[in-house]
Amino acid sequence: MYALMQNHVFVGTYHKSGTVWMRKVFTHLMRAVSNGNFYNVSNHVMKWGNDKAKLAVIMRDSIKEAEAVGKLCVFFESHSKMPNEHFSDLRGFRVVRDPRDLILSAARYHTRSDEPWLHRPSDKFGGKTYSEAINALETFEDQLSFEMDNSSGQQIMTMANFEFDSTIETVKYEDLIQDYETTFFGGLLDRLGFTDEEVKVGREVFWKNALFGGLKENKPSHVTNGAVAQWETQFTDVMLERFNERFAEPTRALGYMV
Repeated sequence: MYALMQNHVFVGTYHKSGTVWMRKVFTHLMRAVSNGNFYNVSNHVMKWGNDKAKLAVIMRDSIKEAEAVGKLCVFFESHSKMPNEHFSDLRGFRVVRDPRDLILSAARYHTRSDEPWLHRPSDKFGGKTYSEAINALETFEDQLSFEMDNSSGQQIMTMANFEFDSTIETVKYEDLIQDYETTFFGGLLDRLGFTDEEVKVGREVFWKNALFGGLKENKPSHVTNGAVAQWETQFTDVMLERFNERFAEPTRALGYMV
């Protein structure tokens, strides 16, 4: 057990953009340090109702609680929702993913996942659940179009319209999933203020929880395919044209070529 970095840290992801991976990495990393607390402040966990003022209160209270006993905080939010106020002592990053691969991953996952929100009847789908609606479609291309109209389309716009805080870095999922030597992630931890010893531990935990590392022979059930640029072989010309009509600009804004 040893000391933690010099400031509080925020880690944000998006649906189908390394959420489980990053949550596990930082949960395990914080177990190895002596003065750090891990807080999952995701809305579905802390129930702040998408009210960023409430999220700010939760984070402030957590910081007060931790600092009272000489500790610092790592906050995790599964949709990169930031509080409505600036935290001067907070560094962090959010993970984005190529929107085309996000759509592919989500379409596959939403046809088989048991996440509760997928199985709630909705007036939007004529009383069907999201799962029932997407599974009723005849072709995978139809399912991709459905995703663009619904969950994935919303995620793309949320990623592209992120309200930046100067201390929050944007990291591409593609850089993480190809970081076989863990040097990219190690550099990220260093920029967040972790000590050399903590960076070493963090790199080990990162590799153990990576699809190319410790999970290579035991892929988690929520993962179908973590490879990059899957859309290049999975999107038809019609689907790509349909995508570009709606999401070309957000995709460029996120740093991806269109």
